[in-house]
Amino acid sequence: MSDVPTTGHDTPEAEDRSRHLGEPVREIDLAREARELREDETWQREGHNAKTLVKNDSLRIVLIDMHQGARLGEHQTDSRISIQVLTGKVSVRLPGKSHAVAAGQLLAVDESLPHDVEALEPSTFLLTIARGTRQPGGRREPH
Repeated sequence: MSDVPTTGHDTPEAEDRSRHLGEPVREIDLAREARELREDETWQREGHNAKTLVKNDSLRIVLIDMHQGARLGEHQTDSRISIQVLTGKVSVRLPGKSHAVAAGQLLAVDESLPHDVEALEPSTFLLTIARGTRQPGGRREPH
């Protein structure tokens, strides 16, 4: 999902952290990461902020924090995704139906479905993107 907002940090420290996104084992303090997102000027300016926590060939996990009323406009990905709300409540609009997803809930969405996300209250959630490879005949297999 290329249009997921990310922090605009281009510092050597941020570049060093990005090298560790694909480490075999990562321990992440989600509360600390969410606090850092809210302290960044992007969160204040745009109403939301995101940080990629894990990124490798088959998996990407992004922490997203949003002001109430903030919206990630309609987009789609060629990968399956899940949205796991940690705090708050978001609305995920899909073709034909909207889903209210509250803290402690998870929504799984198949590939290629257009969707948008709106924070119904201040919210923090994990976006997980599962990537695979296409096999002959269009079937997708995990790495």
